[in-house]
Amino acid sequence: MDPRIAPNPTRSERADRRPGSSAPNAAEDVPREVSLLDVLLMVTRHRRTILLTATAFAVLGVVYALLQRDEYTASATLVREAEEGFASSGAISALRSFGFDLGATEPGLSVEAYPDILATREVRLVLLRDTFQVPSEDTSLTLMRYVLRPSPIGYVVNAPKRWVRSLRRSEGGAAPSEQPVLSELEQLALGKLAGLTRVSTNEESGLMSVTITTYDPYLSAAVVERSVDLLAERVRSIRTQKARDNLAFVSERFEQAEQDFRRQQARLAAFDDRNRAIQTASLRTQRERLTQDLSFKREYYNELRTEVTRAELELQRSEPIITVVEEPVVVLKSSGPRRGLIVMVALLLGVVLGFGIALLREIAGSGQEEDRAKWEEVRAGLSWPWRSRTPENAA
Repeated sequence: MDPRIAPNPTRSERADRRPGSSAPNAAEDVPREVSLLDVLLMVTRHRRTILLTATAFAVLGVVYALLQRDEYTASATLVREAEEGFASSGAISALRSFGFDLGATEPGLSVEAYPDILATREVRLVLLRDTFQVPSEDTSLTLMRYVLRPSPIGYVVNAPKRWVRSLRRSEGGAAPSEQPVLSELEQLALGKLAGLTRVSTNEESGLMSVTITTYDPYLSAAVVERSVDLLAERVRSIRTQKARDNLAFVSERFEQAEQDFRRQQARLAAFDDRNRAIQTASLRTQRERLTQDLSFKREYYNELRTEVTRAELELQRSEPIITVVEEPVVVLKSSGPRRGLIVMVALLLGVVLGFGIALLREIAGSGQEEDRAKWEEVRAGLSWPWRSRTPENAA
């Protein structure tokens, strides 16, 4: 026989070359490759599992999408104008884009802080406590009560939370405090309102957009309009606080100076009435002293009157200007939910999960001793910790 031609191995020789045998086998170190044909074979074998899982998730997605209520969005566009004497936000952004470090371009509150002011707790609490008309339900209620009403799915999901809150209330409340207390319902309503509100800004144009989404188109428009009013009031209160304090202080000093000036005038007039013919030096000295005091008080009075006028002008100048470019309108076309996207995502999740189950079943039913050993180790690791492992189970 030609020595270059190797004979076919016998059955015993093939058995000796199996994994775990003592005979050396160079092919054992070569990793197995999964081809496209193997994947198609796995899909064909477990197509029923994949189809059932994908169908179940698709049905759940359809049910979830149908349970969602229609959402309506309303928005308003504002112009945030900077205080006189300072650069606008668009010019500031342009200069900063070229690398110029301008530092603080406005004293105190700037227009860039308007979105943060609208998101503050003070503004949103006032908004939550306001009463709005809901035409779709033919009733009026506070916004807090409206946002806290659970959906059909949310009622079931939040049932454990309601049970925990009832236990906490039964244990007794905390000690009274002088500080304002934010209740749990108010805190929950603030979080829900934050999810319904969206604020976007354009730094180049200085425009600011406020968007509210609710289940009623008329309510969305009313909440946006009220949000814009609250933003203007809050910004005005913050921006003019220093000017109002200065005006109050100067006005108080001015009233006191006016009273002193009037009393000094009356004192000098009374002195002249009593002494029509002044011939002694002491009377002349006394009159000169009264005249000097009156002149000083007149100058002080006139100076404070000028300061009051200047403070009033400064208060008027510091008034923020928020111009509504686009008023909120009622949009009857729903903006959500995107039911088709919900169903597609649910279907995709079902397909992925079906492939995962099929892969696990393929590994569990594989004839490879190495894969079966790994699968048994995974099953042992996922077993309940309190389940005792006997030698029979371990084997």
